[in-house]
Amino acid sequence: MSNSNNRCKDYATYHHLMSRIAHKVYFLTEEVRNDFIEMIRRAADFCGIELIAWCIMTNHFHLLAYLPQPKELDEAETLRRYGVLKGQSRLKALVAELSAMRTRENGEADVQKRLEEIQRPMYDIGEFMKIIKQWMTQEYNRRYSHVGTLWESVYRDVLVKGTPDELAKRAGYIHLNPIRAAITDDFAGYPWSSMTALRRGDDLAL
Repeated sequence: MSNSNNRCKDYATYHHLMSRIAHKVYFLTEEVRNDFIEMIRRAADFCGIELIAWCIMTNHFHLLAYLPQPKELDEAETLRRYGVLKGQSRLKALVAELSAMRTRENGEADVQKRLEEIQRPMYDIGEFMKIIKQWMTQEYNRRYSHVGTLWESVYRDVLVKGTPDELAKRAGYIHLNPIRAAITDDFAGYPWSSMTALRRGDDLAL
């Protein structure tokens, strides 16, 4: 599920990411798209990836993302990101797990290994896409008793030059998807894009 046509792992790079539902069928309802956008936000925060633009269609999605240079994370930031991705109940369980580790011999070393394990998927486009696509598959199957493949196996990853003109062109292409598909004739008529979020004053879109 994390396979891509582009294997570039360089940092400080811009990526146009796209993935499509298998067989080009139309699975993503309004409710699912709302939840998917929220999960994309959470996964981006966890991975340290900056979202620039997005558009979630009924059978595919587009993201424009920036992969920054990795930051060295302390325990507090690692736990914060884990909680964003997994939720507060899972975070509480992890905190209890780390506390128990610290009571054992060589406990601090074990804690460090556990934190490094949590950090491993961060600052990686492939891991980011794997997280959101796996979550969507599991969530869709749970809600609709769907069985089998949800996504086409390969997602597209196109490197984009980081100039204002190139980023604007790419974001424009992404935002025009629902208009080209004749779903709406105005950006405000399509709630599942960053252009609409921008108009609403959404902090991330801004």
